Amino acid sequence: MDLRQLEYFLAVAEHGGVTRAARALHLAQPSLSDVVRGLERELGTPLFHRVGGGVVLTAAGEALLGPARRALRDRAAARAVLDDLVGLSSGRLDILAWSVVSTYPLAELVAAFRRRHPQITVHITDLRDEDDVGALVRDGHYEIAFAYPAVPDGRDLRVHRLGTHEIHLVLPADVGADWPDPVPVGLLADLPMISVPQNSTMRGCIERVLAVANARTREAAVTEHRDALIPLVLAGVGAAFVSSARARRAAALGLHVRRLDPPIHRTYRLLHRPDGLSPAGRAFVDLALEWARSGDADPRQEA
Repeated sequence: MDLRQLEYFLAVAEHGGVTRAARALHLAQPSLSDVVRGLERELGTPLFHRVGGGVVLTAAGEALLGPARRALRDRAAARAVLDDLVGLSSGRLDILAWSVVSTYPLAELVAAFRRRHPQITVHITDLRDEDDVGALVRDGHYEIAFAYPAVPDGRDLRVHRLGTHEIHLVLPADVGADWPDPVPVGLLADLPMISVPQNSTMRGCIERVLAVANARTREAAVTEHRDALIPLVLAGVGAAFVSSARARRAAALGLHVRRLDPPIHRTYRLLHRPDGLSPAGRAFVDLALEWARSGDADPRQEA
């Protein structure tokens, strides 16, 4: 097994198909297919299920993702040492992020990082389940993650608190124009709500505050797609709890936005393994911690 095989394997996995991966790598499709088949023969197991015009990882393919990414990061680190540079003349950085945290602060941090290191390509993957984030970083699938994790800092995982997001209430245009700001959560009793699934940490945080005030809302709709919350409110389905970033967009669309009393804040954190960070990963972590110490993590700065 060589690094070129691993690079091509990752390209097919990340692009969901040989054709798209070949295009991204500027290779002929048959050449890429031959390399992947050769890797599968060498390992003695298929890495992909061929489904229609694309591919899906097998269990063996899923298991290879983390080691493959680590191997390519190690290659980048070795090149940095040999170049006798800061290690940031080329390479890639793999980041896993919860969607809300991708909006703020990750977008700003990536922009600042790219201004300093324009030769580094940043790959951002959407985090689907916050319960998985610690294991995905520990196992090396991703160098860095941004989320609201309930995982402890320890020997096998570093967890840095960066800042907080404030939760806002967004109301349809024909509801709540005369509601106070902030609105006492007790007024939310029986309010039709658009919710996220039960296993969401955001939902759990909100429900604990509502329970203290004995305010039970009514569930009008449930969506796993957080980007659908504002369109559903616009359509009049109900109200929704959103982060400051989405609340600003909602206000621009003519919806009523209110803070909550008592306020609800969620702490977002950066995670990485304590050792083995690539030069790009170390530079990004240092930038994020510098940004947090500077006070730019004030939730009022969310865009």
